[in-house]
Amino acid sequence: MEIESFDVHGSAPSGGTFTATATDATPVLITSLKPGEWTIAVTARNSDGAAVGAGTAQTTIQADATNTLVVHVTPFEGFGHLFLAVGWNAADIGTPQVEATLTQPTGFHQTLEFTIDTVNGLGFVSVPDVPTGYHVVTVQLLDGGNDVNLGSATAVRIVHGEHTSGRFEFGRTTHSYGGVTVEITPEAIPGLAVEIIGAGTEKQLHEAVELNAVVTNESGPFTFFWFVNGVAFGGTPAFLFDDSWPVGEYTLDVAVITADGMSAGSASVTIDVTESDPAFTYPGESAAPFPGAEEYVLAGRWYSTDPDDRFTRADGTSVPPLGPDGLPDDPEFADQWHFLELAVPEVWQLVTAHASVTVAVVDTGVDQSLSDFSETVFVPGWNPVDGTDDTTDSIGHGTHVAGTIAQSTNNAYGLAGMAHGASIMPIKIVSSIMGPPDPAAPSLVVAAADGITWAVDNGAQIINLSWGIDLNADPADIEYLHDAVKYAVNENGVIVIASAGNIDEPDDPDNPPPPDVSIPAAFPEVIAVGATMPGGARAPYSAWGPGSELDIMAPGGCANSDISDLDRCGILQQTTGLMLSQAPLLGTTAGAAYWSGTSHAAPHVSALAALLRSLNRNLTVEQLRTAIFSTADEVTQPPGTTPEQVGAGVINPLAAVLSIEPDYVFGERWVIGGSTLGGSSETWRIRGDAGRLKMTGRVELLLRYDPSGDPVTLTVRDNTGEIVALSVNAAPEQVVWYTYDPLRSPYVIDVSPAE
Repeated sequence: MEIESFDVHGSAPSGGTFTATATDATPVLITSLKPGEWTIAVTARNSDGAAVGAGTAQTTIQADATNTLVVHVTPFEGFGHLFLAVGWNAADIGTPQVEATLTQPTGFHQTLEFTIDTVNGLGFVSVPDVPTGYHVVTVQLLDGGNDVNLGSATAVRIVHGEHTSGRFEFGRTTHSYGGVTVEITPEAIPGLAVEIIGAGTEKQLHEAVELNAVVTNESGPFTFFWFVNGVAFGGTPAFLFDDSWPVGEYTLDVAVITADGMSAGSASVTIDVTESDPAFTYPGESAAPFPGAEEYVLAGRWYSTDPDDRFTRADGTSVPPLGPDGLPDDPEFADQWHFLELAVPEVWQLVTAHASVTVAVVDTGVDQSLSDFSETVFVPGWNPVDGTDDTTDSIGHGTHVAGTIAQSTNNAYGLAGMAHGASIMPIKIVSSIMGPPDPAAPSLVVAAADGITWAVDNGAQIINLSWGIDLNADPADIEYLHDAVKYAVNENGVIVIASAGNIDEPDDPDNPPPPDVSIPAAFPEVIAVGATMPGGARAPYSAWGPGSELDIMAPGGCANSDISDLDRCGILQQTTGLMLSQAPLLGTTAGAAYWSGTSHAAPHVSALAALLRSLNRNLTVEQLRTAIFSTADEVTQPPGTTPEQVGAGVINPLAAVLSIEPDYVFGERWVIGGSTLGGSSETWRIRGDAGRLKMTGRVELLLRYDPSGDPVTLTVRDNTGEIVALSVNAAPEQVVWYTYDPLRSPYVIDVSPAE
């Protein structure tokens, strides 16, 4: 790059400026600068005076000191020709003095000298060899006699090529060929105060920021025009800087126009888009997870309390956050041993199901009128038996199953559902009998197949089949049902989960064990679910067999299947109709009853699938199966139990959830830091969930360190310095909570040796 000279231009936010010229790379001395922040822009020119490169840098000028700054110049990649026409009302203004500059963030800075047409009120300037990119054109009209500001405007343009810079009229881009036109009008309201609110100086990749422009000292009306790095975007006070912008620094400007088209002011903000923080790895469970006496890990999780995300009721209101122990306020939750045994409250600390995840319950229908379904999300279902949308339940089996999946939870009433928040799609295939479709009535098998197909076509991502048919049913019906299952799983990525079946009389000589897993659980595309009892032992009625594979186990209740028990060891949910009338033991909530069987084990697996798909909507069926099977716990009881009888083991929802990488920003987990203190404190500035939070929520911090090391103190302060969480002499595994408020961000988290 041939360089003959350098133009140096300095500017300060306070309004100070200077210009200088250098003929070589020797230092330029500028004196009498006002202390404070300055931006220094340098334009390199060749022997013809054309700009060939530019650079910019920031510095802080200290009083009574010599400051040295090196500005690196980068060559321009291309050039174009810019023609600028400035117009004004000749009758009102007469012959003004035109002062204008053309600048780029690269550091390019050029003063424009206009040819003035006083008769028509126009000024013209032709600028050859303009570096391509976006430019800011600032124009002022001054009364030449007394320097009174007659009007001003700022325009921003993209120069694409030699003669295709486009046409720009203040605030609007027409995308036609030609030059840049800036219409100057007398200032309507001098000194308007324009502010941009809602913007931080940094955001992470894939995070959106909403900006709002306000005029604080006048009421308007005004029109607002937004620019991102010089490109016009939108014409409203609010502007969403969305999550599609790549890593880099962006200048966002807003120009404000009065109702009669006059300039009313402007404001600017710079946003730096940075890479996302690394994904969270939850600390291990060993007593001494880190080898060094002073090594530790600090990890965090965030839970939103916004009504538009994971804690959402059917009516759109925000669900009260679960307590730090994860327990809901449903009065009979303590009797739902199956959720406590699966550590479901700990799972809810990581994820709750989302209404966009739909579970189809292909069963006897669902009684949606029950009080503990008041906040459950239901989507339209189907009745393939009658060909109607009547999915009411007079038997109660499907209602009980649906409750295990998504009973209204944390509503200070009744019971809980494992995947509360998920949507339930009721598919009614049994109208008048108890239990699975009768082999003597093959139309019910056909109805089940039609119901599965309808559910897939209408948005179900998970299908629960808590019933089975005999392996000796009509082969044509079985094949028809199998085709529907393959359509769901293989062609549409819908995961299908079914109960393995119950051995009603294990010692019956006419039905000797082991019976085969029933259909449809026996299909290889389906997850076949057996049942465990309280304590984790295999239930004696849980079907298995060498002829087909049992995949997984889940809590199903007492030693006798499909009989409500007096020992409170069944699965407790609300039900209705026949099942409620035949239940010898009820819960205290109206309509609550205990029932056992593999039918009631399967919905636990469906609920787990709903939680996993809420965590990551892109999971394939194979990934879901892997997450569920690979994290299962071994089942070894009763004595003599073989893997053939229990599949991969009993589900471990917490381990399954922790094995999945989330695909969303809500509820995400992240590592804040892990290091060796070495006798000093370490501090992190946390802008919420790995820098991506923009809504109010709760943050949980987990500090874990080797118990043989010295104790530490964990302190969290907001941006005012106020302490929002404190743990002095923190235990080797310490959890603290605080409420995250974006207006009080960033939060400063400090880990230091205890005093």
